[in-house]
Amino acid sequence: MIYVLHYAPDNASAIIRIALLELDLSFDTRLFDRRIKALGAGAFFELNPSEHIPVLETGRDVLFETGSILLWLADRHMALAPKLDEAEKDPFLNWLFWFSNMLQPALSMPFQSETYLGQLTEETVQDLREAQKISLAILFMQIDQETSSRYGRRLNSILNIFQIYMKVCLRWVYLYLSKDETDWFDLNTRPNPLRLYQKMESRKRGTGAACAEEQEHAIFSNPSRPNPPQGSAP
Repeated sequence: MIYVLHYAPDNASAIIRIALLELDLSFDTRLFDRRIKALGAGAFFELNPSEHIPVLETGRDVLFETGSILLWLADRHMALAPKLDEAEKDPFLNWLFWFSNMLQPALSMPFQSETYLGQLTEETVQDLREAQKISLAILFMQIDQETSSRYGRRLNSILNIFQIYMKVCLRWVYLYLSKDETDWFDLNTRPNPLRLYQKMESRKRGTGAACAEEQEHAIFSNPSRPNPPQGSAP
């Protein structure tokens, strides 16, 4: 079975791309080019009426929403997540969907304010960004508390979809929010030690995701904006 991933550079589709590579699965890609604003047009709208990337065609059906795709892949291929009868499964599901329902929308809002609130004045956009700074600080404090717990330390001891999701989100904060909005945020001071980021980067499969989108190899520990051969980054 060859999957088809609909993607845009440095989008949530990067989370799915890394998971597919870590699972050593064959997949093709279909670019959504932000510059031509193809979302909502024709065939893609039929794949995902919510008009968001990523979308994964499985050969049997079509999946959308980052958390849904990750969980389906982990369960289907029995990897990158606790098994159903393991004690870690329940909190794992809680935090996977917390990322999907709480953190990812909060990170998206400063870039897509018109999607949530319509056309805004510059002053209102700045007020929104200031509010989001406070919101994100609270959300990351919750992540710090959880990842410092006994369960969180166990979860970080082996590669899984929770780790992949978290580290791509941390990358976005570092890269795409202006410095005055992230003065509270330093990748090097997160409770997940720098060596964990570097361990992920050293994996051949994770590096493959970086190369596919023309990013530096240190995509988590020292991120830089991608220069994709196709499409455009945020």
